[in-house]
Amino acid sequence: MARSSHCFSRGPMRTRRAFTLIELLVVIAIIAILAAILFPVSGQAREAARKATCLSNQRQLGQALTLYQQDADERFPQTHPTATPWTFAEDEITVVAPWRELMEPYVRSKRLFQCPSDTGAPTWHPSTYAPNGYTVYGTSLAEVQWPADTIYLGELHSGSLVDDFSPWNGEEELRDTLATRRHSDGAVYLFVDGHASWMPFERTLAPENRYLLNRP
Repeated sequence: MARSSHCFSRGPMRTRRAFTLIELLVVIAIIAILAAILFPVSGQAREAARKATCLSNQRQLGQALTLYQQDADERFPQTHPTATPWTFAEDEITVVAPWRELMEPYVRSKRLFQCPSDTGAPTWHPSTYAPNGYTVYGTSLAEVQWPADTIYLGELHSGSLVDDFSPWNGEEELRDTLATRRHSDGAVYLFVDGHASWMPFERTLAPENRYLLNRP
C-alpha cells in the first residue's frame, strides 16, 4: 500500500509595507508638537519645585531670626553701626559683621542661604537673601508697627554684591538689587513675623510700602 504523501504549501508571503516620506514627516511633526507642549510644562514643574524650596528656606530663616532675637534682646541682626544710614556718607559706613555670619549659628543647614534658582550664590555673594536695610542699624522688634506686613528678607539678583538692600533709595534701586521676577514674575519675601510669601514686586510697594517699619 503506497504511503500517502502530504504536500505542505506555503501561503502567499506578506511583504512589509514601508513608511512613506509623508507618513514619516507626519510622525516627526507630531513628536515635535508633543515636545513643544511637554517641555514648557516640565520647565514650569521644575521652577515650581525651586519656588517651593525658596519658600521653605525663608520660613526656616524666619525661625532662625526668632532664635537670634531671643538671644539679642529682641533686636535684628546688626550689620552696621547704630545709626540711620543717611546720617553719614556712604563711604564711611563700616560693617560690624556680615548678615550671614550672624545668622549661621541659628540655622540647621547652610543650604538655606541659597535659592535653587539663584545661579550666582555663593560665587557672587554669600547669600541669595538679604535683610531690609532699615533693620540692620540696631533696630529692635518693637520698632516694627506691622510685623506680619513688613518685609525682612528679599532675594538678591545673582550679580548683587551687597549684604542688605536699601528701600529708602527708591523703586529703581530696589529693582536693580532685588530679583523681582525670579519666580513666575514675582519673588519670595520673608516678613518680620516669620512667614514667607510669594508676590509680584509691585505689591511690595503698593497699596502699602511693605519695607517701612512704621507707616503713617
